Amino acid sequence: MSALLKGVILAALAGICSNQWTVLLKLSGLNGFYMPLGYATGSIAVSVPLAIWAHYVLGVSFEGVRVGILAGAIAMSGGMLLLIVAMLAITPKSQIGVPLMIWALSQVSMAALYTWYMGGMTPRLALGSVTAMLSVYLLLSAR
Repeated sequence: MSALLKGVILAALAGICSNQWTVLLKLSGLNGFYMPLGYATGSIAVSVPLAIWAHYVLGVSFEGVRVGILAGAIAMSGGMLLLIVAMLAITPKSQIGVPLMIWALSQVSMAALYTWYMGGMTPRLALGSVTAMLSVYLLLSAR
């Protein structure tokens, strides 16, 4: 199996997890800003053992970490979490699907911009981007 195919499979599984943690968090009964606390607790419970394993078993180190870029990533992650929590708080359980689809399509759009920046526009990238924008329009106009 090629590295690209393995990456695509991992990305698809991550996408499923990314969608479902929000749904489960909404259904859990946590409200308001207790949601990020639950999310962060779970993330730390998974991340700390994984980081220890990566350091001691795989030899992954902190050498070469670009602190400024890391700070930007942390800020974006925190912003995403606060925005998702706010969205979950105001959206009824029966209507959570549309905002989650728009969240996913927004991620696709940002990935398309990055791909365009790194390697240039291709017909497939242009068509995929237009399709994503059309999907958002159709989702919003279907109400």
